[in-house]
Amino acid sequence: MTDLTGGFLSAPPMTAQYRSQQFAWGVLLLSFAVFCVLCLFATLGLHYFFFQSRVPMSSLLVVSRGTAGLTEADLIEQVVRRGREIYNRAVISTDALSQATISFIDRYESNRLIASVTLRSRSSLDLERVERPRFNWSAERYVIELGGVSGDLMVNVGDRLERDLLLSLETEQGMVIRLSPGGRYNLSATADQTQVISLRGMASITTPDRQSFAVLDGQRALFDHASAQMVFSAGYQDLIVTDGFSSDNVVDMTASATPLSNAVWRCRSAQVSPPEGAYRLEQVDGRSAMRMWRGGGANSHGETFCIQNLGQTAQEGLDVSMYDSLIWRVTFKVVSQSLGTCGSQGSECPFTLRMDYIPTSGERAISWYHGFYVMPSTQFEYPLRCDSCTQDHQNINENAWYTYDSGNLFTLIPESQRPKSILNVRFYASGHEYDVYVEDVSLLAGRSGTIAFKSASTMDAG
Repeated sequence: MTDLTGGFLSAPPMTAQYRSQQFAWGVLLLSFAVFCVLCLFATLGLHYFFFQSRVPMSSLLVVSRGTAGLTEADLIEQVVRRGREIYNRAVISTDALSQATISFIDRYESNRLIASVTLRSRSSLDLERVERPRFNWSAERYVIELGGVSGDLMVNVGDRLERDLLLSLETEQGMVIRLSPGGRYNLSATADQTQVISLRGMASITTPDRQSFAVLDGQRALFDHASAQMVFSAGYQDLIVTDGFSSDNVVDMTASATPLSNAVWRCRSAQVSPPEGAYRLEQVDGRSAMRMWRGGGANSHGETFCIQNLGQTAQEGLDVSMYDSLIWRVTFKVVSQSLGTCGSQGSECPFTLRMDYIPTSGERAISWYHGFYVMPSTQFEYPLRCDSCTQDHQNINENAWYTYDSGNLFTLIPESQRPKSILNVRFYASGHEYDVYVEDVSLLAGRSGTIAFKSASTMDAG
């Protein structure tokens, strides 16, 4: 632009109002950008909070025999005699005479038992991380991570869970074992070797050098740390065909004229005089169990029992001569008893196992017994075993789940009385007043023989 004399006109200077408008637009755009970022983070945060955030899951420690050691985040060592809730970072241990069970319970799903870990004598572990999603609508899985595993553990994992489960155990030697739902497993960890037995279900083992192995249903895996080699062999077969207790495999003996079979438990109560005992299926502590009880101020002998025949006929039984080991594995709890110890004859325990069998030395059937009690007699010195018992009855803690492992009966029973065929197995509550829950009864048979031999240093991970 030129003026009348032909000179150029300069641009008018920027006004203060114009600069204010630019600043306002800058502030507006910056505020919008901040708003978008905040919306993004708020959306991600809300999504994480409602769908991915996690909270600790309830862990209940119950001591079923002796006492357990407990060290929590405050690093103060404690002695637990009965039971209490524990939290992440807790360290649990047992001594030579103790047994303790940790139950992982989902309080948001009607106290559903997700898994349980039983520490046998001289065992320990750390609760590294036990969590569940904050809200039920989340698709996130349960997480149970246990570390510092040493000694002998028995692990039961629930089936038909509401969500996926990651259950892992890491030994002091760096072995990582992952267990699938709906399974039962034995784990043994020492400085020299790690052993995993799958009684039911599948497990995976990852060695310290990141080699992985699968342990199939019914297999035993043994890893030797010195040679870095894995040996697979046959595990155990459960001779009791029924799995737990349900309306399909528990029948009333007095209501059916059908002969005892090997597909069901037949149960009943008998007593010298009223009141009668009773049994029924119940849900207790997140477990499906058989309850056997008698109350009403009873002061005479009574018995509530369940029996299952083995083999094709009750007379011949089930041949076990080809096996090398035979082990009772039973999980139960005695809530109460009124008769001290097991009575004056040592035969009225609140819970007893019995096995009728034909020995290798003859055709006449004999019986094996083993009893448990929670209330020692303080008034009389009642015997600790019955006349037909080969071992003393066991004193366990009241109202606590206990898993009994008999060890190999073939080595405990004199050779002349070693079982050749088993006629039947039974469990019963007896005495005056009693209240007992039984979750699982197994009779495990095993034989030696290697399935596979592999070197962890040469096997591909998978």
